[in-house]
Amino acid sequence: MKGLMMKEIIMIKKMTFPIIIFLAAGVMSGVGGGNPFFCLVIVVFLSAISMGNYNRDELSKWNQYSIAMPWDRKTVVSFRYIFMIIMGLISTVLSSAVYLLSIVVGTSEFSGGTLTVLAIGAFVVSLIMPTICTPIAMRFSSNTALWVLMLIGGCIGGFSTAIFTEDDFINFAKNLSGIANLIPYIIVAGMLLLYAVSWMISLKFYQKKDI
Repeated sequence: MKGLMMKEIIMIKKMTFPIIIFLAAGVMSGVGGGNPFFCLVIVVFLSAISMGNYNRDELSKWNQYSIAMPWDRKTVVSFRYIFMIIMGLISTVLSSAVYLLSIVVGTSEFSGGTLTVLAIGAFVVSLIMPTICTPIAMRFSSNTALWVLMLIGGCIGGFSTAIFTEDDFINFAKNLSGIANLIPYIIVAGMLLLYAVSWMISLKFYQKKDI
């Protein structure tokens, strides 16, 4: 899988400038927004990068070329899911860092519970979009998956920031006590299970796909 990882890194390097611009926008949104949910802008953007890479693979006919490479279709799909988890972890760290930066700047107040819920929420959100969109890309096309991804990202960003205020977020985190403390972790476990199911579905679709 080293070759596949190098390919993804090279593709990301080619997008260095737009990535910097979007990350800067995400940082400003998270720091100046006054709502921890604004930090999820970074999560949505990084989730889109992986799907965007798959779209460029289709446009450049890389999928056809990969048949001649020393890895099978199962490896190609499995790597994509592993890569998306890596991107999810990176986005979780960045979102948490932006929240801590907003505390230093003074636009947010520190809460250990809020940081925990934000980190868990960022990781879950980072998996929601690839869980839904990757099987669509494998079954139909990456263009269709990108439209679905943008719709999901818009809904997550729009509804979460419109419905939940910073006080709602903090109160939810503070009210987690006793058995309720397990709720975020149960959600993560459930999301990972759905992610695994999506992985299996994508494998079946890609095995049958006419490349």
